[in-house]
Amino acid sequence: QNESLRKKKELGKKIALLKKELREVKREGRERIESIGKMFQYLNTLAIPFLIIIFGFYFYGNRSKSMQGRRLVKKDSNEVEATLKEVEV
Repeated sequence: QNESLRKKKELGKKIALLKKELREVKREGRERIESIGKMFQYLNTLAIPFLIIIFGFYFYGNRSKSMQGRRLVKKDSNEVEATLKEVEV
């Protein structure tokens, strides 16, 4: 009977130790998932404004190239003519 009580205590200690290890592994997994989530949150927070800035520069550059060498011509009555004319350099 003494030996069965000793084995039962040993098994109880092993079970407690294994449960502790399991809790630790689960905690580490949650921390990894949270860190990945935070990384994507920061990435999204920074990426969207960065993409908007890049598109702004791209469209500004295209517009500047297409408008280069053009100007508005004023009529004598100080009205702005609706058509654009090429400026000769």
